[in-house]
Amino acid sequence: MGGSISGGNVNGAAEYNIYQDPEAAAIVFNAGWPITMVGLDVTEKAAILPTDANKLDEKAGPVSHFAATVARYQIGVGEASGGGAVHDALAVGAVVDPTLLQTKFLRVDVETAGEFARGETAANRFGTVEKNVPAGDHWDTVGLTKIQPNVHVGVGVDGRRFIDMLVTRLSNK
Repeated sequence: MGGSISGGNVNGAAEYNIYQDPEAAAIVFNAGWPITMVGLDVTEKAAILPTDANKLDEKAGPVSHFAATVARYQIGVGEASGGGAVHDALAVGAVVDPTLLQTKFLRVDVETAGEFARGETAANRFGTVEKNVPAGDHWDTVGLTKIQPNVHVGVGVDGRRFIDMLVTRLSNK
């Protein structure tokens, strides 16, 4: 879990996990192995609700009671639409059931030097970069350079199905 292609939660651009060590994130994103980025874009669309916390407490063992307590805290923070985001759990859930996420294979680079955007995961949604050349007092675009995608980026989630799976798996534990 890390990143976002639509803004951050530490500053206007960066998500917390990437912001903490953008140099390491840049190495990982460019390592050449398969990566799925589960960012704020999707984790904030998978809301755990008070009714879900109540279900966890109804069949409470120590794990499900703890999960209900954490869920209520996240609900209070209110990062997800209408409830609480369980960011890291969704990344694990996507490994358990990859059909929970809709992804796009994009080129993602991590901003490591920016004064305002350090830690931003910048996704190229078009797969190209413009070739620009100086032409007097302006620049002309003379073509496009194709770039290779490197990260499967979560762009959608079946949030309700994920939360139901999470509650079911944690109940009675």
